[in-house]
Amino acid sequence: MNAVRAYFEWMPIRQVEMDDALRIWRSFSIGSLLDLVILDTRQYDRSITDLYWNTHYINQISNDASRSMMGPRQESWFFNQLVSSKQRGATWRVIGSQTVYSRVNLSSTYGNVDPLNFDAWDGYQANRNRTFQTLYENDIGNNIVISGDSHANWVSDLVWLDHLPYNPKSGEGSIGVEFAGTAVSSPSPGGRNISIAAANKASQVLIAANRELQWSELYYRGYFELHISQDSPGQLYCAERGECAL
Repeated sequence: MNAVRAYFEWMPIRQVEMDDALRIWRSFSIGSLLDLVILDTRQYDRSITDLYWNTHYINQISNDASRSMMGPRQESWFFNQLVSSKQRGATWRVIGSQTVYSRVNLSSTYGNVDPLNFDAWDGYQANRNRTFQTLYENDIGNNIVISGDSHANWVSDLVWLDHLPYNPKSGEGSIGVEFAGTAVSSPSPGGRNISIAAANKASQVLIAANRELQWSELYYRGYFELHISQDSPGQLYCAERGECAL
């Protein structure tokens, strides 16, 4: 518990529940513009994850219905937040996830035996399916997932693959979008010394292998900004050296 105490002493956030010191998941309503739903997909009551020595085992159980990225209490709260946001008329739902939500087929890197990142939502497919079910059955659109911990930049449509039709060119069938950001100091997933040419080629391979992946960038370190209006969101990706691109 000393680590938990240090976390709240040094991080600029308030404790959500005095009786639950491990809880950091929370939500914020910002007028009629958006609801910001912050998850804990790393620590709170999470089922066993990929620790690199057990990757094949996690692959085998990745679609087990009992597995949860966040535990039953947070999962129930999350789904209620999504439904309540739609009912109150918020234009956007911005969901903060520490790990990449969309499927990312990495067979070009890992091979076909264990082709996904099972430490992310790909290792908790039933939990992701329950989330999609909540969104589609309640007709909840305009969802934006903000994610990280992949050391790369991604833009993906939020699509319930193999369940509903989807057109990657028009985006029809999508229920929202995911923006995933890179890191400031951590190296590229392609290696610390990867060249721009090699990174761009790897991005092209990834986009070809993932229908819902609209953009990928593996080379630059930096951050991104999300600008939201009632009409549309805009994403600004910025490299450390100050260059930004939409």
